[in-house]
Amino acid sequence: MSQFKPEWFEQTRKEIKHVISDTESAPEAFERCRRYIDRIEGAIAGNNGHKTTFRVACKIRDFLAEYISPEQAMPIMREYNNRCEPEWSEAGLV
Repeated sequence: MSQFKPEWFEQTRKEIKHVISDTESAPEAFERCRRYIDRIEGAIAGNNGHKTTFRVACKIRDFLAEYISPEQAMPIMREYNNRCEPEWSEAGLV
């Protein structure tokens, strides 16, 4: 297993710039992110559910990292969680 490297975050932040528009406001980005996540099927336990949920969290970060905090992005994650089987606990989402 590879060891976590903090510089991965910096690499990722450079890669996500294509998702963010220079002219987009925080509310516009939030709504665009919500629409994107709405198209992703809910995670299903035993069917790569962890990977799917992690991918959703990364997409939310990609859309909103420049605008709002992770805590402010949680409503989108909670909406997604409503489609998961079973739903994640609140502690499992953060």
